[in-house]
Amino acid sequence: FSDKYLLEVNVRADGSSRFEEDERWGVFPSVSAGWIISEEDFFPSTTVIDFLKIRASYGTLGNQDVDNYLFVPTLPVRQTSFWLFGNERPWTVNAPNLRSVNLTWETVSTIDFGLDASLFNDRLGLTVGVYESRTSDLVGPGRPLPAVLGTDVPRRNEGEIKTRGWELEVSWKNRVNQDFSYEIRGQLSDYKSTVVNYTNPNKLIDQPYNGQVLGEIWGLRYNGHYQSQDDVDTYDIDQSFIFSGVWNPGDFKYQDLNGDGKIDIGDNTLDNPGDLQVLGNTTPRYVYGVNLGAQWKNFDISVFFQGTGKRDWAFFRRSAVFRGPAAGPMHNNVLEGHLDYWRDESSALGPNKDAYFPKPYAQFYGQNRKNYEYPTDHLLQNAAFLRLKNLQIGYSLPRSIAEKVLMSSARVYVSAENLFTITDLMFFDPEALQGRWYESGDAYPLNKTFSVGVNLNF
Repeated sequence: FSDKYLLEVNVRADGSSRFEEDERWGVFPSVSAGWIISEEDFFPSTTVIDFLKIRASYGTLGNQDVDNYLFVPTLPVRQTSFWLFGNERPWTVNAPNLRSVNLTWETVSTIDFGLDASLFNDRLGLTVGVYESRTSDLVGPGRPLPAVLGTDVPRRNEGEIKTRGWELEVSWKNRVNQDFSYEIRGQLSDYKSTVVNYTNPNKLIDQPYNGQVLGEIWGLRYNGHYQSQDDVDTYDIDQSFIFSGVWNPGDFKYQDLNGDGKIDIGDNTLDNPGDLQVLGNTTPRYVYGVNLGAQWKNFDISVFFQGTGKRDWAFFRRSAVFRGPAAGPMHNNVLEGHLDYWRDESSALGPNKDAYFPKPYAQFYGQNRKNYEYPTDHLLQNAAFLRLKNLQIGYSLPRSIAEKVLMSSARVYVSAENLFTITDLMFFDPEALQGRWYESGDAYPLNKTFSVGVNLNF
């Protein structure tokens, strides 16, 4: 092929000890092709478009990140922690698992289309890409069997997840004169993953179900705080499913979305979720980055911003840092934002009936479950952010001076990282949110870092 046509074919074979002998190996081919249209004779000569290329690729990869040796039956053995016999804790042996027959690789197949272009004497650069990725043979639960089986159903390669996304990069660089030049570069991307097939015949919403958008947060709709005992007594919605004990002023009220006069989760299924509703999604959307750079004579500056345009996060019963005093007496990290909790005139801190947080209780769990058992739209966090990741200013010695001390170039610079972050997220670092949406995301925040350095070339 000439420089106008590009073709690449790869075939990868992988082996794994996690599967039975007949299923250990997988073959994963890929192919990519490109066409530089601007090199063709028919392409018009123009001062606008300097380079134009279209490209496409298709490839597969194998994923062996599944539980080890599911094809081998094992006997779960553990030491009980509740009973003593002869001054010792006894050991128990549970029923073995059934073999996961013919368990094999998950396969990730991706098709991608893109366009690369440069315009206006290479000052404007443009890169666009769209893709679809499918994870097939996803390892998931097998077909449900009667409970009299006495052990877990063997897992099977039956699931499929589809991901669609796009990427965009735009840059502009220009030399204004001999002394001054600058460059601006921005990246923006987005994706969404949907469950195509998963073994969940009852459509339970706490498990993947067909049509689910990954990252969904299910929870209850907030309907204000109870403001008085009379408010508690006259509220005509039964909330005993959440907590069967006494409700007090300062506790949350919830919206009866299905109109049955009570708050519950129905069958916990897509067809009957009770008063649960999708409140948000934890998938980072519209992830972006911006690079700015300029040079004037021997001085240079570069700035890098990054962030996420849309993301939700829910903290509830498992996040002690978010709940603060409501996490119980063993939690002693109380931040200023935690003081915005409901209290009446009897509080030494004074009343705060328009508070963000509900009334806290002294119990480690107990009555706090009234307000934190399920996510609510009221406590849902906006985890979008903008962060200045890096700022660097440098000065390069003139070549004539550097050569006098036997150097080809010399540059001194000062650099700063994580100077500031703009976000509505409370208490947490938005870049530290990991794992599933009901996990806390606890992490030590990123430090601001300042440094001075010298680059010497001889």
